[in-house]
Amino acid sequence: SIVVKGKATKRVRSDQGKWWITVKGTGKTIQTAHETLATGIKRVDQFLEKKKFTDDEITRGAISTTVFYNRDSEGNLTREVVEYELSQYISVSTSEVEKIAATAGEVTDLLRDGIFVIGGTPSYTYSGVSAVKVEILADAAANARTRAEEVTLKAGGSVTTIKDIRQGVIQITTPNSTRVSSYGINDTSTILKDVSV
Repeated sequence: SIVVKGKATKRVRSDQGKWWITVKGTGKTIQTAHETLATGIKRVDQFLEKKKFTDDEITRGAISTTVFYNRDSEGNLTREVVEYELSQYISVSTSEVEKIAATAGEVTDLLRDGIFVIGGTPSYTYSGVSAVKVEILADAAANARTRAEEVTLKAGGSVTTIKDIRQGVIQITTPNSTRVSSYGINDTSTILKDVSV
């Protein structure tokens, strides 16, 4: 008996993109920090509206507060407030993945306007992975059969019965990647991706 491994890959295009932005506002008083944050949020809203994102695609998180205290001559924290920092997390989710890719690279332009923003790394996923898995598993099995027949033919034999079939781990990687993992890979960094087994 011989053991052969089949391989199959299918390239897919992501149909869902996610991206986040954090907007911050600082000030000597909580009121000043809030005013700065409100100005930043307004500019980010205008930016996203200009990029044609709808309200349904935008989710705003709660405002979080951080208080920075002064230190004494020995480095110990005092009760004297140096600065307040307020931040709000905004996430964007859309099926228009190209829009996410284009916008993510431009949000830092707001920094030039004095808006304190941090843009996250976009992530892209494909909702049809389950169907693709079934397809490539069948292709991989067929590929293994072909390999077995080629090997046995050259050895003067033939394939009669299949004794055992084991499923490999599904890998979702960037196009043409050679990365593999025994636990599987689920790369979300690119719009196009290869699903392989």
